[in-house]
Amino acid sequence: LNMTAAAGQIFIFFTIQLFSPLMCTTITTTRKFFTIILSVWKFGHHFTSLQWSAIIMVFSGLYLAIISKFTSTKKQLSLDKKSV
Repeated sequence: LNMTAAAGQIFIFFTIQLFSPLMCTTITTTRKFFTIILSVWKFGHHFTSLQWSAIIMVFSGLYLAIISKFTSTKKQLSLDKKSV
């Protein structure tokens, strides 16, 4: 069990180093979302409308943050190339 926890921490460290903390958060949240969906499917639990709304808001916010980051990065690269 300790080896699994250590491997998880190494994965988190490399994800942050190679990509960004935002990407690490997105991966972790997406993994948790699929875990919840699997649990709902396997054990027959149901989400309320409020819970579905919360899920939609969380993922919308995360993916909008990613899109805005990549958009601003592309704009910055474009401006850097023009100034050279």
